[in-house]
Amino acid sequence: MVITSHDGYVDDYLNGFPVLQEYGFPATVFLATGFIGGEFQGGRMLAWPEIHEMSRHGIAFGSHSISHPFLTRVPLEVAKGEIRESKLVLEEVLGQEVAFFCYPFGDFNGEIKAMVRECGYLGACTIFPGANGPLADMFSLKTTDIGPKDTLFDFEKKLVGAYDLIHRGLQLLAKDRFSNWYFGVKG
Repeated sequence: MVITSHDGYVDDYLNGFPVLQEYGFPATVFLATGFIGGEFQGGRMLAWPEIHEMSRHGIAFGSHSISHPFLTRVPLEVAKGEIRESKLVLEEVLGQEVAFFCYPFGDFNGEIKAMVRECGYLGACTIFPGANGPLADMFSLKTTDIGPKDTLFDFEKKLVGAYDLIHRGLQLLAKDRFSNWYFGVKG
């Protein structure tokens, strides 16, 4: 099991980081580099000093693009810049390799996957629910969303995959009903 967080809200530092430290759990936080030290969707984002402190204490950082776009909806050269430049910024500032990417909104297709690979990442996370076996596609790794309203019962059930089918169904329903919010592979 791997613990990840997407976007890089300051809550990762204020609430998640102390718990991860207390229990010695490793984690990866995926950052949209254009929002570092600012705001995104009404929430305050991590700033570089917080990121550096977390990094010194074993938290890894991955790329979540620069501006968190739907990568399949922007021109391919823009998508490639978002994927490549966010990696370069993080590597330069943190002084370490950034090996993993997380698709913003879970939005990707074959071309985007190929770009992520070409930009030097070792793998990429989706928002598809479920576990990853030894033969998993490293550029479409599944994740299980744990939300603030989940109870301990929900958490336990999600860890064993009990809600995976329901979760994926809800993603597909949201995709069809809300065209401005897209979940999953397209194209």
